[in-house]
Amino acid sequence: MARVRVAAIQPRPVNDDLTDPGNVRHALDLLQRCLRMDDGVQIACFPEYFPWRGREELARAAEELGIYLIAGLAEREGERLYNSCVLFGPDGSVVGRQRKLGLGLMERKHFGFSPGRELHVFETELGRVGIGVCVDFWGPLNVGRELVRLGAEIIFNPSFFFIFREAWRCLLLARAVE
Repeated sequence: MARVRVAAIQPRPVNDDLTDPGNVRHALDLLQRCLRMDDGVQIACFPEYFPWRGREELARAAEELGIYLIAGLAEREGERLYNSCVLFGPDGSVVGRQRKLGLGLMERKHFGFSPGRELHVFETELGRVGIGVCVDFWGPLNVGRELVRLGAEIIFNPSFFFIFREAWRCLLLARAVE
């Protein structure tokens, strides 16, 4: 497998508000800044929830920059709202989406998210990409193992850690060893 250049972009939300509409512009600015620093980036990844909205703008940016892009979006389907990480292709298409499976109380009660139902692995020119959204990856669901079983060659873990901050690195390293 060839090397893949990845940009992990971990921004602070505008006004410390995950739902602030200004996060879309902020995400696009950070993406441009990141790619000016390293024009060899092939895939950029934002954390879960970020920028919350802006599907069309992000798709256009992925196409204009010719890169893959993972963004945390709140996606509505019918009556349900999902915490999704959407993978955009370098042509601006949606390659796929991974909806978070294991939701916390805040996500269910405060944001009104519904849990996703299944894991996916996405075919890309870079390899087979799997996404474990936040605690799905390092929690009891063993998502990392399942993504490998499904054929993932590259696994992303877009996260917005506000609890277990001290423990997350240890937890992620433990999953990587598994």
